[in-house]
Amino acid sequence: MSDDPLDPDGTGLPNMRYVTLSELRNEIDSKRILQRLQRHALGLEDMTVTEVTAARIALAKTMPDMKAVEHSGKVSVTNAEDLTDEELADIALAGSSRIAAPKALTDKSH
Repeated sequence: MSDDPLDPDGTGLPNMRYVTLSELRNEIDSKRILQRLQRHALGLEDMTVTEVTAARIALAKTMPDMKAVEHSGKVSVTNAEDLTDEELADIALAGSSRIAAPKALTDKSH
């Protein structure tokens, strides 16, 4: 047995076990990587540029990027008590193709 994680059987040949992307993501220890980066940022642990880059790449595969999002649209608030029954039904049914609107709401002959 070898201590080299890339050559666990010590043969010098690449490990040919095929893994899924999901399995690879599960193998990345994000908590440990974050702890090392925090210790590095605080000056408590040295890391090479290559180690920091590798850590950033690994974290990008397992954690969402927390980029700031700027809202550019209009935001308005309407009190539900000020809406008609038809407007409330439209809101309740919006985006659902599995729910048919009640006949009373779709029948415009009244």
